[in-house]
Amino acid sequence: MINQAVGNFLFKAVGLCFILNALQAYAVGPVPLTWFANALIVLVFSIFAFNSKFHMVPGLRIFAIFFVWLVLNYFSMTLFKGIPGNLPGKATVGYGSYVGLRFLTFLTFAATVTLIFWLQEKGYSLRIVDFTIQLAVWVGIYSIYVYLAQLNGWPEFPRTRIGTSGEEQAVSFSYAFHRAMGPFREPSHFAEWLLLPLFLSMWRYERILNWRSMLLSACFLLTGSVSGISAFLGGLVFAFLFNMRRDLQYWLQPFKIASAIAVALIAFSLLVGGGKDSGKPVSLVEVLWTRVEPILFDKGLKSSNRDYVYIYAEKNPFTFFGVGLGNANIAFSQDTGATATSSFLSLYLYVLYSCGLIGLLILAIFLLFPVVYFISSQKRFGDHKNIYILAAYIAWLIDFSVHSEELSIHFGLIYSILVGLKKTLTRSCIPLIHGTVGVLALKLTWPL
Repeated sequence: MINQAVGNFLFKAVGLCFILNALQAYAVGPVPLTWFANALIVLVFSIFAFNSKFHMVPGLRIFAIFFVWLVLNYFSMTLFKGIPGNLPGKATVGYGSYVGLRFLTFLTFAATVTLIFWLQEKGYSLRIVDFTIQLAVWVGIYSIYVYLAQLNGWPEFPRTRIGTSGEEQAVSFSYAFHRAMGPFREPSHFAEWLLLPLFLSMWRYERILNWRSMLLSACFLLTGSVSGISAFLGGLVFAFLFNMRRDLQYWLQPFKIASAIAVALIAFSLLVGGGKDSGKPVSLVEVLWTRVEPILFDKGLKSSNRDYVYIYAEKNPFTFFGVGLGNANIAFSQDTGATATSSFLSLYLYVLYSCGLIGLLILAIFLLFPVVYFISSQKRFGDHKNIYILAAYIAWLIDFSVHSEELSIHFGLIYSILVGLKKTLTRSCIPLIHGTVGVLALKLTWPL
């Protein structure tokens, strides 16, 4: 009973954090709701870490080494090299708070992984997945309303958080069509957030025509995010290559994906209509290709709207030890003359310039660990649907290269799900794996 009461409380607390994390366009006073989510999940973990027995999550020891390196590197680099300068004028916090929040983000990820892994071991796997999908469905419905509201002048909840440029949030963009952003500050942030629930909805429901996946796919396409769509497609391709199987159910999965995308494209054409200037129907493929073609055949990523990141990297070669977490962003902001604190828009560049090549190598080992862990277990105990779990994880790894510079709560969830597969499958399937009863036991005892 105690474990059940603790489990129910933790499930609700984690669920609240996921809700707050989805409301990225909003703040209470100067404090964004996402910061409340990060602080709450660390607080909950800190309380229950002393009262409950948490098992070490596979791979998390590597992350602990990485975090220790982050701390030691920051203090040593700051001591010997000093702070590179002041934060830009539009920064909303002081230097100490800024650096502290950078460390808190990494701690939030570790706390999320540990709490969710504990909940999975206590039998909350399906509830976590269902909650994530249901939350995404409600966010998707609201996002469609916001999309139409911004086009037609309907009311929406005031966006109370400062935009990524340091000014009021923009709700229109220099793009071929109006883009969906939902309760997020930018369409690309919405696309990134949708990656996980979209893949989970494809895993959770067997039907080829799955309305939840179709709704989320429509919202996903409406973001027009090249980075998000590239991550989605890349995750699928690599996941299928890493986990080739012979059974028919496995090869039926592309039809499920295609049906969701087909309906999403129809919804896209109905909602978008004509282009901003010509009034002609918008082709999503043509729009995306106009952005991708220069990257492929011209100047690479320097042809994108994030060229300033790669110009900075070209002008300022990375060092073996970096300059310290947070200090790297300040140096980057000063070099570009930005009035708001600049982001590297890449976890890998962020870590490389913050804590050097050593830090990036440790992080790479940690991030690749679940992929190897998954592949080694699926050969014996795998389910064809688990391809979506691997695809979601790889999609996030791709997104980290071109969009996001920090580990997130959603990534903590997919990490925990992926590394949780091997232990549970091995425990539940060895005696029964050869028969029909074994297959049923596998699906009942571990949904993923």
